[in-house]
Amino acid sequence: MQWIYRLTAAIILFWLLFAQIQMITNFMKVPDHMELALYQQRFIDGPDGVFAHEPTTGRVLDGVVDTSRFNDRTLTNAYVQDAGTFGARLTLYLNTTTLEQQQPFMSATNAPDVVEKYLPLAEAGLTGPGGGLYERHVYPVMMQFPNEPLRPGWLEIEAVKRT
Repeated sequence: MQWIYRLTAAIILFWLLFAQIQMITNFMKVPDHMELALYQQRFIDGPDGVFAHEPTTGRVLDGVVDTSRFNDRTLTNAYVQDAGTFGARLTLYLNTTTLEQQQPFMSATNAPDVVEKYLPLAEAGLTGPGGGLYERHVYPVMMQFPNEPLRPGWLEIEAVKRT
């Protein structure tokens, strides 16, 4: 009769162990939207990001885009891992009235093949296997040109992840 108690105790212990493993696995997974937001931040204020850096300390000047660093090569250096999974397009607009009425001033792309292939799928809402996830953020910035005063503008970041 004791074998029934031992069997019940063993089943409960195995079930608790399985539940513990599931909780840890689910807790450690980064949600996709957060992963895209972190990916976007890498292009903004990472060591190879487009924001200007103070020459003596290397501190990032928040909200100031260095136009000399705003190119495809800089974006490629900013994020090299997970090639073929993530892509981003950054666009600068000169400040006039509203973003919808403006023409792009400068544009740079990281992983253009991923952006071209998966951005239309993600914008259409196809997020399953073979589709993509999409995040778009627009920030007011100041643009730093060589030997010129700062000029106001907008920075649009479109990030896409292959699912």
